[in-house]
Amino acid sequence: MNKLCIKLPPLAPDYSGVCSALYEFEGMSIIHDASGCTGNYTGYDEPRWYENQRLVFCSGLREIDAILGNDEKLVNKVKKAAEDLKPKFIAVLGSPVPMIIGSDLIGIAKEIENETKILTIGFNTKGLQYYDIGIQKAYMEIAKRFLKEKKETINKSVNLLGATPLDFSINSNVQDLKQFFISNGYSINACWSMGCSFEEIKNTTKAEINVVVSVSGLELARYLKKKFDMPYIVGLPVGETGEMKLLNLLKGNQPMKFFNMYTNKQKVLIIGEQVLSNSLRELLQQEYNQETIDVATFFMLDKEIAQKNDIFIENEMHLIKLLGQQKYTTIIGDPLIKGLLSNDNVKYIELPHVAVSSKICFNKNSEVISNKVYRLFKEEEEII
Repeated sequence: MNKLCIKLPPLAPDYSGVCSALYEFEGMSIIHDASGCTGNYTGYDEPRWYENQRLVFCSGLREIDAILGNDEKLVNKVKKAAEDLKPKFIAVLGSPVPMIIGSDLIGIAKEIENETKILTIGFNTKGLQYYDIGIQKAYMEIAKRFLKEKKETINKSVNLLGATPLDFSINSNVQDLKQFFISNGYSINACWSMGCSFEEIKNTTKAEINVVVSVSGLELARYLKKKFDMPYIVGLPVGETGEMKLLNLLKGNQPMKFFNMYTNKQKVLIIGEQVLSNSLRELLQQEYNQETIDVATFFMLDKEIAQKNDIFIENEMHLIKLLGQQKYTTIIGDPLIKGLLSNDNVKYIELPHVAVSSKICFNKNSEVISNKVYRLFKEEEEII
C-alpha cells in the first residue's frame, strides 16, 4: 500500500517496461494474467500500439488455473502461438496474480524453450516495481543472451541506450536525437529500443561508444563496459549546453566548465526521469543563470549521476509533502503533478511523461532535443 496513488494514476509498472523495451525486437511477449495487466500496457503505456501492433499477448489466466497451478496450459498456449508466428525469441512475464501464487516464470520459460527450441526468457515481474526496472531487466537479459563478441569497431559509431516511448514518447524526440549524432559525423549503430532491428541490436558491440539517454540504460552500459570494454557517456543534447557537453565527451574531452555569476536565486525543482532532468538542470544553470535546481523522481535515482540534494520520491504522499514545503518557486514536471500543488504562486512548467500521465498526454509530449527544448520555456521569464 506504500505506493498507492490517490490523485495520480498508477505509474507504469515493470511488466510495461519489459514489453516496451522488447517491443521492436521481433520477439513475442506474453503477460501471464487474466487480461487487465496486458490491457493496461497496450492501452495506457504503449503509444506505438495503436498504429504498429506487435506480438504482445495475454495468457488468459483464469481463477481455476491459478488455484490448481496449471502451468501446462500456459506452456501449450505459448507453444501453439510460437509454431504459428515464429518469433525470434519469446518473453514470458509475470503479474500480481502469478506473484501471489508463486509461479516460477523462469522455470516455465525453460520448459517452453525445451519444447519450442526458441530462446525463451522468463521475467518474474510483479507489477509492484516501476517501468524503468523492467526496461533494465529486459536489456540485461537480451545482452547476456544475444550479444556477440566484439570482433570489430565501427569508427565514430554510437549506441543509444534507454530510448523507449515511456520516456521519449513517439513524437520527434528519438529521431531528433539520432539526427544530432548523424549531423555531427556519427552513425547510429543500434538504438535500444526504438527504430532499430533485432539484427542491429545483436551487433551492439560494433559501436565505438555507448550513449546512455535514460537511467534505464545505465546498467546495460556498465555491463557492456565490463564485458566488452565499451566506453559510455551519459546525457542528452538538450539545448546548446547539452550539445556542447555531449560533443566534448564523445571526443574524449571533459565538458567545458562555465563560471557563472548566478543572477537568479530562485529555487527550481525538476520532477522526472533522471537523465533528462539532469540535462535540463545543466541547461538552466548555464543558459538561464539558475543557481538552485534539484531533481526529484519516482523512478531510479542513480548515485553516479545524482547531485547532493536530489530526491528519491517514495510515493505520492511523499511528493505531496515535498511540494507542501513551498521550498521551490518554479517546478517542472508532468501536468498531472500540478494538481498536487497547494500553492498557486508556484510557476509550473508542464513536461509530460508517458510513464506518469499515460494516454492523457500521449499527444502533448514535449520535444526536448537540441534547440526544440527552448519551446518549453518560451521566454526566460517563464522560469524566473
